Amino acid sequence: MMLKRRVACGSRLAAGLVRTTLTLIAIAATLPAAEFSFTLDAPAEVLADIEMPAGAAGGAVIALQMHGREPQQVTWFTGMHASVFLGALPPGRHTVQTNATGLRFRPVAPGTPDYEVVANAPILYARPDTVGRLTDVPLLVYCERLDGALQYTVIYSNEDGGTSTRALMARWGRTTDIEYTYRATPAGEGAYQAKDHKDLEFRGKREGAHPVLFVSTANNMVSDEGAATVRYQLAPLMVDLTGLPREAVMDQHPWMYRAAARELEREEKLRPYRGGAGHKENIGDPRQYLYVDFTVKNDRTAVSALVRRKASADWESSDLGRLDYAVSRSGSVRVAVELPPETKAGDIAEIGLACQLLPDEKGKWPDPRPCEAGLDGVLFLDAEYAPVRDPRFTAPIAPIEAGTIRTVKPR
Repeated sequence: MMLKRRVACGSRLAAGLVRTTLTLIAIAATLPAAEFSFTLDAPAEVLADIEMPAGAAGGAVIALQMHGREPQQVTWFTGMHASVFLGALPPGRHTVQTNATGLRFRPVAPGTPDYEVVANAPILYARPDTVGRLTDVPLLVYCERLDGALQYTVIYSNEDGGTSTRALMARWGRTTDIEYTYRATPAGEGAYQAKDHKDLEFRGKREGAHPVLFVSTANNMVSDEGAATVRYQLAPLMVDLTGLPREAVMDQHPWMYRAAARELEREEKLRPYRGGAGHKENIGDPRQYLYVDFTVKNDRTAVSALVRRKASADWESSDLGRLDYAVSRSGSVRVAVELPPETKAGDIAEIGLACQLLPDEKGKWPDPRPCEAGLDGVLFLDAEYAPVRDPRFTAPIAPIEAGTIRTVKPR
């Protein structure tokens, strides 16, 4: 595959982006425009790794345009390594116009191990009310092989509706929004996560095998029909989350923690420790929390994480004293516990896992039954939002009687 690069005039880039929003064009035009070409010897899906201009601010818009194809964009954040897919292309010479300073092209040929993963990745159109605003931005797409299917999940910088910021930290241990978006089967069938978390058969438009989806709700559910706005074609990252919470993907790409924190600042969703000005659903600085990973099996039960510091006899709880903030799902999960500013790993005396019963749909309480839970680890975010694990706190899965706490001291 041969690569060529030449500088393009700004007017040519603007003409190629005429179908995008005025906001996208205005931001993209502030960065140098260039044209990159490559030649394929055989049909392939093509990925493009993006080089950002030196000194570009977090939240900068990178636009890409290929002849005869819809323009796409990437919202770049500090520390991000952005890759997009260009779609299935025939042999020959192809050209991409962009305001990025560099592109590295990677063809993925049919029959190679990664081809199906790339070929079925979703094309995503942004929610209309986010266009022109740095909010609920698609940050990363990852893919898992589950029961013979390829499942694609999108990590957004936040969600404007659905779960409150405080509940996100209590139940999920993060303020990003991580949503299963599309599932492809070997038979070519597809399903997507629609409004109210319904799993629906995909009946929309495809470009090659790529499904075209539209973010349609304030909590980032999608539809297979909608109005074209800003288009994202983020290259999928293949992961295996066996025995891990979904948030482990963020740990491998910690720039997302910073991006999410900056959105909390812009949207005034932060408050001082334990109160102060701000809405009651606001949270403290994400670097003041201990993030607790555990594996749990629930049956009309829920589990919360507790933390006790050496300087105090009191327990700090992830559920904030609310039963609806406890974790009722099963699997590998993460929650967050707010601690006083400047708390360090060495200040933690013990971690607790508390089991509580849940009423049924009629408000009746079940017979006492245990939870099963094991502590998988804890971490802080450092000053630069990078996760730092404390390996001293782990415990195998074991029963916890309802109404009791299982405590784990550092090894």
